[in-house]
Amino acid sequence: MPGWRRGDGKIEDIVEANRLLDEALGVGVRFSLACMLQSSRTNLNGCLFFQDQMKRNLNIDVTADIVRSAALQTHRGQNELYDVHYGSKVTTNVGDPDDYYMIALVPEFESWYHKATGAFSAAPDLAAELEQLARAQSQELDVTKRREMVHEIERKLATEAFFNIPFPWTFIFPAWSKVVRGWTLGSFPSQIKWAQWERAWLDR
Repeated sequence: MPGWRRGDGKIEDIVEANRLLDEALGVGVRFSLACMLQSSRTNLNGCLFFQDQMKRNLNIDVTADIVRSAALQTHRGQNELYDVHYGSKVTTNVGDPDDYYMIALVPEFESWYHKATGAFSAAPDLAAELEQLARAQSQELDVTKRREMVHEIERKLATEAFFNIPFPWTFIFPAWSKVVRGWTLGSFPSQIKWAQWERAWLDR
């Protein structure tokens, strides 16, 4: 898949990305942008990595735009007062596809995390199709049909809808259980947390 390959494929993808930028902006013309993040070492490391890769491969200058509080980040996010944002976009409370699809794909329910990806500006036909699919699966009562519809949405999100750039999220330490001294994690713990266990096992 373009943009995700290694070796020679990665080199070809970088060349193609630069060609597309030259075609859109003019040969050698680039832009600069700021990476908004909430102050933490994890987020800063992610932004610095993004900064390094953009400069190294595309000659795009990225600066870190650090906000000091969650409230300020939310305010700026809701009002689209940023260029790009680095931070967690996942939710652990996913027991039904609607829990995610509504805040990610349906405009009137979108969280600011997803609203400002510009999906309806960058790819209006695809964004509208994903919205229609999200609404349709929500209304489907046949479990088998709904599963097929969800799989179709997931295929499109994984292979066509590149509105976010996913980075590994290693903030969560893999030493938890559903119930620890009376604390309950929740009904639908994130699959990401289980992936941390896999890393621990492989490391051993």
